[in-house]
Amino acid sequence: MKKQLNIIERQLADHESQLADHETRLSRAEDGISRIIPVIARIQGYQKQEILQKITASNDIREIAKLLENAQGGYSMLSHFNPKACVCQNYCLYTSENELLANCVPEILQRIILQYPNGEVKCTKIAIEFNFQKDGVVSKVQHTLDIKELDKLKLVEVCSDLYTISDKKFISYIKLLIPKAPTVNKYFIESLGWTRINGHNVFCVGDRLIGNTDNIEYEVDPYLSNISISPDVSLSAENTFTAIWNLLGKCDKK
Repeated sequence: MKKQLNIIERQLADHESQLADHETRLSRAEDGISRIIPVIARIQGYQKQEILQKITASNDIREIAKLLENAQGGYSMLSHFNPKACVCQNYCLYTSENELLANCVPEILQRIILQYPNGEVKCTKIAIEFNFQKDGVVSKVQHTLDIKELDKLKLVEVCSDLYTISDKKFISYIKLLIPKAPTVNKYFIESLGWTRINGHNVFCVGDRLIGNTDNIEYEVDPYLSNISISPDVSLSAENTFTAIWNLLGKCDKK
């Protein structure tokens, strides 16, 4: 009898866990529906009925976003779109005709010019911050990418809570922000050992540079960033300090 009770208790616990999962999914679905309904209301005629049927059959937010993007023929905003006339309001982006373009407001934090120590430019990156509101709470998501990859940006792939009616039009708005963003120059370090930056010799130990790195902005190749200096615990504090001091002292004499 006791064994049967234990089995029943485990089954009840499993059912409670499944119920909690269903409640979470339902909450997310209700949140998604509340954001999609205003958009669907702007689609007219047969196309509206067709899109509604497809959305009802889908539980993938990416697929739903794609369906809405493909419905662009029904939006006046997509045929008469002017990114310069977009308006930010309540952490959403609207067109000049008050059509919802995205449920977030992008901001370019930095335009990063990444160059090798010899001055050759490797690439230009942009650091974007997406500001949005969910359940009354303001949130931020940051994303950095090569500027050449901007046209391939998919907002829902950056964060599942974000969506736009048209990635293409949303990207055209982001491009307007780039010239106004502050520019930062960074050096790209791709190998271990000695290198010379701004007239100073520095040493790459993997995840960082040591030496005279004052006022030097740099980025280490992700392949090297997994390497770091591990102190030799067998050395005394005095010997460790002396060894590091000698290494740093040689940086500008090499």
